[in-house]
Amino acid sequence: MKKRRLLTFVSVFALVALGVFYYAAVAPAVVGKERVAKAFAQVVKDGPGLDVKYAKARFKLLPRPAVTLGDVVFVNGAGKEVVRADEVSLGLSYVGFVTLNPSVAVVAFVRPRVDLAPGDVAFGEAGEGSPFRGTVAVAEGFVRYAGKTRTVLVDGLSGRLRCRALWGEEFDVRGKLHADKFRFAAGAGEAGGGMAVAAEGGIRYRPEAPGGRVFFEELDFLFGKARLTVAGELQTGPGENDVDLAVKGKRMALDQVLPALAPRFCDADVEGEMDLNLTVKGKWGEGRNPDVRGELEVRKGALKPFEGNGISSVAAKVRFEGEKYVVENFRGQTKKGGFKGYATIRPDRNWPYQLRFEGAMPLEVAAVMLAVPDAYMLAGPARLNVDVDGELSSLGRTSVDGTVELLGCQVRLKPFVSPFQDLAGTAYCEGYKIKVGKLKGQLAGHDFEIGGSWQGFETPRLDFVAVADELDLDAALPTGEMRRRHAERGSSPLGLPGKDITAKGRVRFKKFKLLSVTGKKLESDFEYGGGILNVKKLDFAAYDGKVRAQLTVYLGARPRYTCSAAVRGARLGVFLTENEYSENVLTGRFSADVTFSAEGTAYDDVKRSFGGKGSLELEGGRVAELALLAELVKWSRIDLFEPLQVSKLWVMCNARDGVIRTADLKLENPDMVIEAAGEVTLEKKLDFVVRTTFSKKAAERLARDGKALALVRDEDGRGRFNFVVTGEAATPAFRLDAGSMLRAAGEGLPGGEEEFGGPGDLF
Repeated sequence: MKKRRLLTFVSVFALVALGVFYYAAVAPAVVGKERVAKAFAQVVKDGPGLDVKYAKARFKLLPRPAVTLGDVVFVNGAGKEVVRADEVSLGLSYVGFVTLNPSVAVVAFVRPRVDLAPGDVAFGEAGEGSPFRGTVAVAEGFVRYAGKTRTVLVDGLSGRLRCRALWGEEFDVRGKLHADKFRFAAGAGEAGGGMAVAAEGGIRYRPEAPGGRVFFEELDFLFGKARLTVAGELQTGPGENDVDLAVKGKRMALDQVLPALAPRFCDADVEGEMDLNLTVKGKWGEGRNPDVRGELEVRKGALKPFEGNGISSVAAKVRFEGEKYVVENFRGQTKKGGFKGYATIRPDRNWPYQLRFEGAMPLEVAAVMLAVPDAYMLAGPARLNVDVDGELSSLGRTSVDGTVELLGCQVRLKPFVSPFQDLAGTAYCEGYKIKVGKLKGQLAGHDFEIGGSWQGFETPRLDFVAVADELDLDAALPTGEMRRRHAERGSSPLGLPGKDITAKGRVRFKKFKLLSVTGKKLESDFEYGGGILNVKKLDFAAYDGKVRAQLTVYLGARPRYTCSAAVRGARLGVFLTENEYSENVLTGRFSADVTFSAEGTAYDDVKRSFGGKGSLELEGGRVAELALLAELVKWSRIDLFEPLQVSKLWVMCNARDGVIRTADLKLENPDMVIEAAGEVTLEKKLDFVVRTTFSKKAAERLARDGKALALVRDEDGRGRFNFVVTGEAATPAFRLDAGSMLRAAGEGLPGGEEEFGGPGDLF
C-alpha cells in the first residue's frame, strides 16, 4: 500500500516537473520570441499597414506567457512615426502556447504616444491578412488626431477593449476607455484645459468603398457624472453620407460637458444641468445637413468668469425642428438686473439666424462665450436692447439694430497695456453701422472722450475723434522691454480686431506725454489700412516751441518706420532737464528739421537700420557743466570762460547704419568759433576733428594770462587750437592736431597729429 502511494506520488511529481519543464523551457524555446514578434508585425502590416520596430524582446511566463517588446515604434509607408510606446506586451493564448501554435490573445500598450492625421493609416483589402481576435489594453496613453479644421487631444488614456478584426471586412470593438483630459483645438493648435471623459459600449466599423459605415451599439460617453448615450449608425467617406442616430443625455452637468467640448469654458466656473434628446437622420457631408429633431433644456445654469461678474439663474430651451432650431425662454440674472433672449437658427449651408436680446449682460461673460483672446479684455456691465440678423458662417453678413449702453466697463486692446476704464455711453446700432456720440472713459488715470462710427464686422471701417485734457501715453503703451519680448517671439505688439480693418481718426489733447516728451495742444490726423499706419499730421507745442511731424509705420512682426519732423523755437535746456538727459548744460532756442527711417522693435535692430538726415540751429544759449568741455579745459589749460555763451550753433548731419556723421558743425560766440567734423554712434562713441579759432582779443588775453600753452596764432593774431576726440562720450580721449594748427598759422610745416600723453599732461 505504501509502495503504491509512493509510486503515485513519484508519478504525479514527475508529470508536474515534466510539465513545468515543458512550460518554462521547451515551449518558449520552440515558440521563440522572435517568431511571436514577427507574427504580430505581420498582423499589423496586413491590417493598418504599419511597420513595427523595437529595440529588445523578452519572454515572460506569468501571469500568462507573453513576449514583451521594448521601445516600440509603428511607422507608416511614408516614414512617419504614428505610434511610439515604452513597451508592448503580446500575451499568448494558453492553448496555443502549450500546443506550440502561438496566437496573440492580449496586446497591452504601456505609455503609447499616438500622432495621427488623415491618410496616416491605410487598411488592407478584404480577405488580406490574418484576422485578429483578442483584447487590447492601454495604460497612460496620449492621442493626438490632427484633422483638417480641428485637432482632438486625449491625455492619460487607459482601458481594456475586446477586439475582433477581419481586415477589410469588419472591425468590432467593445469595452471601456477613460482619459484624464479630453479636449479640442482649432486647426493644429494645442488646446489647454480639457475634462476627464470615459467611453463604454461597442462600436462596429464596416468598410464600404470609398468610405465605411460606423455602428454605435449603446455607446455611452461619461463626462464625470454626466452620461451621453449614442445609438445608431452613420456612413463615412467623401460626398453625401447616410446618418441615423439617437442621442440622449439626462441631467448632464454643464461643468463636465461644456469645458470638454469648448476649451474656452475652462476659464470660467460653470454650473447647471442639461437634458438632451435628439434624433439625427438623413444625409450629411458636401454641404448637406441631416434632419435633427428633439430638444435641449438647460436648468439652474450659471457662468462665472474667474475675474469679474457673471450670470446666474440661467434657463433655456432649444427646440430642434429639422428646418429650424428655435431658442426660446432664454433668461438669466446679473447684478444689474435680468436678461432674456430669443433666437432662430436655420441649418442651411450658411446657417442664417435671427436673435433678439434685451437686458443687462456682463462683458466678461461675452468674452468667454466669444473666446476673446487673452491679449484683449472685456469687463463690466452693459445693457443691451438689440435685434441681430446674420449668418454663422460669415461674420461679415451680421447686422445689428438697437442700442448698447456701457455702464462703467473696461476694455483692453493691443497695443495699449493699460485698459480703457470706466467706459460709459450709448452705442446706436443701425444695420452694419455702430455710432457713438460721446463715450467717456479713462486711460492711464486720465479722462478722455471719444465719438465716431464702426461700420462692418468682417472688414470693419473705423472713423473717430478722441479728445482729452491730459493723457500719459507712455504709461499706456508698451515699454521697450515689452517690445523686445514681442520681437523675440516674432509677434507684433499691435493688434486690431477684425480682418483687413481700415481706420481714420483725429485726436486732440490739451496736454500729453509721449516718448518722454511733454507737450500741449496736440492735434493729429491719421489713417490705417493694409497694415500701414499713416500719420498725416502731428502738430503740438513743446518747450515753448512748435513741432510738426509726419509718420508712416509699416506694421508687422518687424515693423518699418519713416518720419519727418520740424521743430521751431523750442527751449533746448528745458527739454534736456525735463527728460533727465542733463541739467543746465545746453540752453537756448533751437530749430531742427529731421528725416529718418528704421525697422524692427528691438533696440539692436533699430540701431543697425537707423538712417536719415537732419539739421539743427541754436541761438541765444550757453554751454555749461559739460563733461566733454571740462575734460578739454583740464587737458589744454585753456580757460573757456564757463558758461560758454552761444551766439549761434548749427549742424547738418546724416545717419546710416546707426552712425550719425557731420561735416558741418559750427558754434559761434564773441570770443571764438568752434568747427567740427566726424561721427558718433548710437552707443555714444566719438570720432571727431575739432577746430577752434579764438578772436585776436581772446588770444591776447589767453596769452597774457599764461593759458595759451597749446595755442598757435596766425598772422592776423587769431589763436588756433585743433584736436581729435575719440572714445566714449562720458570719458573722451584727446589728441592734439599740431600740424594742422601750424599750417593754419602760415608756417607751412608738414606733419599731422601729435599725441601728448593723457588728460592734464604738460606739453
